Amino acid sequence: MRNLIKEILLILFFAAVAVILPLIWIDKGYLFISEEDHFANYQKVIIKNSSSWDYTFNAGDPTHPSQYTLIFPNGLLYYYLSNKNIPNDIIQKIFLSLTIFVTLLASSYFIRLFTRNRLIILLIALFYYLNFYTKSSLFYSAKMYQLILMPLFFTYTYLFLKTSKFKYVIYNFLSLFVFQGIFSNLAATISTFLIYPLAIIYYYFSNPTGLIAFLKSKLLLLIVFFSFLIPLLLSSGLSYYLYVNNSSVSSLKSSNSFSALSSPINLVLQFRGSWWEFLSSAEGVSYNSWRWFYGNFFIVLISYFLLALGLRLLLEKKFTNKYLFFTVIFIISVFLSSGSAFFPKLYSLFYNHIPFFYVFREPWSKFTPLLILSLAVLITLSLENISKFYKKKLIIFCIILVLIRGIPFLTPYFFDKHINRWSIPFIKLPHYWLEWQKWSIFNRDKTVLLKPINYFKRNWYKQNYGNANHPIASIFGYTNTIFQLKINALGEIIDYFINNDNNNFIKLISIDYLLDQQDVENKSEYFSDKNKAYNQKFMQFFQEKPIINFDNKLFLYPIKPEFKLPLVYQPKKIFLTNGVKGLEKIVSNPDYQLTSVIYYYKNILGQINLIENLQDELNNNTNLAANLKFTKINDERYEISFSHITKPTILIFNTSFNKSWQLIFKNNLVINNKYHLLANGYANSWIIDPKQICTTHVCRRSDNRSYDLDLIMEYKPEDMVNKILVTNLVICSGGILYLVGYFIFKLFKHD
Repeated sequence: MRNLIKEILLILFFAAVAVILPLIWIDKGYLFISEEDHFANYQKVIIKNSSSWDYTFNAGDPTHPSQYTLIFPNGLLYYYLSNKNIPNDIIQKIFLSLTIFVTLLASSYFIRLFTRNRLIILLIALFYYLNFYTKSSLFYSAKMYQLILMPLFFTYTYLFLKTSKFKYVIYNFLSLFVFQGIFSNLAATISTFLIYPLAIIYYYFSNPTGLIAFLKSKLLLLIVFFSFLIPLLLSSGLSYYLYVNNSSVSSLKSSNSFSALSSPINLVLQFRGSWWEFLSSAEGVSYNSWRWFYGNFFIVLISYFLLALGLRLLLEKKFTNKYLFFTVIFIISVFLSSGSAFFPKLYSLFYNHIPFFYVFREPWSKFTPLLILSLAVLITLSLENISKFYKKKLIIFCIILVLIRGIPFLTPYFFDKHINRWSIPFIKLPHYWLEWQKWSIFNRDKTVLLKPINYFKRNWYKQNYGNANHPIASIFGYTNTIFQLKINALGEIIDYFINNDNNNFIKLISIDYLLDQQDVENKSEYFSDKNKAYNQKFMQFFQEKPIINFDNKLFLYPIKPEFKLPLVYQPKKIFLTNGVKGLEKIVSNPDYQLTSVIYYYKNILGQINLIENLQDELNNNTNLAANLKFTKINDERYEISFSHITKPTILIFNTSFNKSWQLIFKNNLVINNKYHLLANGYANSWIIDPKQICTTHVCRRSDNRSYDLDLIMEYKPEDMVNKILVTNLVICSGGILYLVGYFIFKLFKHD
C-alpha cells in the first residue's frame, strides 16, 4: 500500500507540472503561432486534410504528410474540444499539458528498466524534460512525439523479447497509432525508429546467448512485433510518396541541395547547439531569448556536473556490460548530434553517399533525444552504484540542479513576448477573425483569393492583439485559399505575375471571392499608396461593393460574373507557348477569352498534332463544344457527362495537375493516361477524342454521328488510403479489445 501511495503521488506531481507549465507560459486569451501554423487551429485538418487530396492552398495538391498524419492526435483532440465550445487558446494549453504529462510518464516508465528508486525516477523524468532541447521542440509535433515514443519503443521492445507477452505488441502499436504525428517529419521518424534495433541489441547483450540461438528463439517474435506496424508505415509512406511524386510540387525534390549543419561538441554535451542559437537579432529581438541563461557559467557547470555523474563509472572502471552499452550509444549520439563537427570527413561521407541521408541536414534536432535518453540511463546506473548513505542526498542535490537549469520553464517569459517579435509570435485573435472563421466553415467549398500582404511586416501592436507572420485567413479559415505562396506550380505562376505588376493571373483560376484585409498597417508593396494604379487594376476583376465585411476590417468581394471561370469547362480557344513568360503574355492580351486553354510545348509532345488540329478548328470558329455537365461528389470524385460529342474536344479541370487524377468510364475503364495533359501552367486537362476512346471503350451512341459519355473524374489514391485507414482502425480496435479481455482475465484469475 505504501508503494502504491508513492506511485500515485509521483503521477500526481507529473500531472501538476503538466497543468501548471502552459498556464505560466501563455497569457490568457493568447495563442502561440509557430512555424507549424495549425497549432493554433488543428481542428481544421479534420475538415480539410482527412483525405488524400487537399484544397487548402492554390488549387490543391496531394495532402501534405505533415497535415494528414497529424490528424492523430492533434486534429482529433482539437476537433473534439472545439465541438465542446472550448476556445482555441484553452485547447492549445490542454494539448501542451497532455504532451508534457505523457512525456514525463514515458521517460519514467522507461527508466524503470534500470531502477525502482522513485527519487531517481523523478530526477530522470525532470532531467529528460527540463532542458534546452525540449524548449526548442515545443510546437513542433514530430519533435514532441519523438520525446514520447523513443522511451516507449525501447521499453516495449525489450519487455516483449523478455516476456513474450503479446500485450507489448499492442502497446507498441497503440502508442504509434495515437502519436502517428511523428510521421510529419521524415528525419524525426527515422531517428526515432533507430530505437528498435538498439533495444534488440541491448536485450541480446543483457541476456548472453549465441547469435544463432537468439535468432531461433526470438526471430518469430520480432516478425510478429513489427508486422503490426506495417499498415501504419504504409499509411504514412503513401502520403509521402503521393506528395513527393506530385509534379506541381518542387520544394522537396531539391532537398539534397542543402548542406549539412554542424554543432560544437561542447554545446551538444549541454543539449544545445542548434543552428539558430547564436543568430544575430532581427528587428531588435534575439532569435534565442534565453541565450544569456543557458550560456551562464553556473548553468553550463550544472550540465557538465550531470555529464560527469553519468560517466563516473567509466572513469572508475566499475561498469557493467549494460553500462558499457549505453556509453557506446552516448558516444554515437554525440557524433550524430554534432553532425560534421565531430569526424567531419566521416559525416560528410554519410551525407553525400547514403541515399536520403540529406534529411538529417540538421542533425542536432534529430539525434539529441537519443543523447538525452542514453545519458539519462548512465546517470541512473551511476546513482544506483552509490552507497545507500550518500544516494538520497546526491539524488536530491541533482533534482535541485535540474530544477535550476530548468528555470526558464518555470517563468512567464519562457516564450519571448517582446512586442516587436518577428519570428514566432503570439496572437489574441480579434473577434472579426472569429466571424470570418464562422463564415468560412459554412462556405468551405468556395475559393477565396487573399489580397497579397507582407506577412513579416504586419502590425497589430497598438491594439494589444499581438502579431502573426502567417496568413490568418488561411490558418483560421476553411475555404480554399489562393495567395502568393510558391508551394506549387500555381503559386509560382502567381508569384511571377505579381512580381511583374501583372494581375491577369486571375483569368487562369476558378475564384469566388477576394478577401481584402484592412487590419494591418504594413501591407505588401504591391498595394501601397505609391502603387494605387496596380490596386485599381487588381480590383477591376471584382464587384465594386463587398457582399460582407467583418467589423470594417475584412472585406469580401465577389468576382464579377464575366471573370468567373468554371472549375470544369471546355475551352473556346487553344494557345501554345514555351513557358510562364509566354503564358503571361497570352492572358494579358485584351482579346484573351476567359475559357481558353494554354499549353506549354514541352507538356504536349505526344499529342501535339492532335492539339494543333484542334487549335485550327477552334480558331476557324468551328463549333466543337458538346453539352457538358459535372457534379461534385466530394473533393476526390466528380461525375462528368458529355452529350452529342462528335469531334475531339478538351476537358479542363482547374485543380493542380497530378497524374493520379484519372478520367474513368462508369464501368471502371480508364481513359489512356496519354490524353491527360498539363494545361495553363498548373491544371489538369484531358483530350476527349470519341474516335480513339470509343474504339477501345463501350460508348453510348446518341445518334449516327455523335456519342454520349458518362465519366468519373477521380483522384485514384483515395481508395487505397481509405483501405489502409480501415485496416489500422481494425487493428487498433482489436488491440483495445484484446487488452480489455487480457486484464479482465487477469482480474478473475487473481480472484
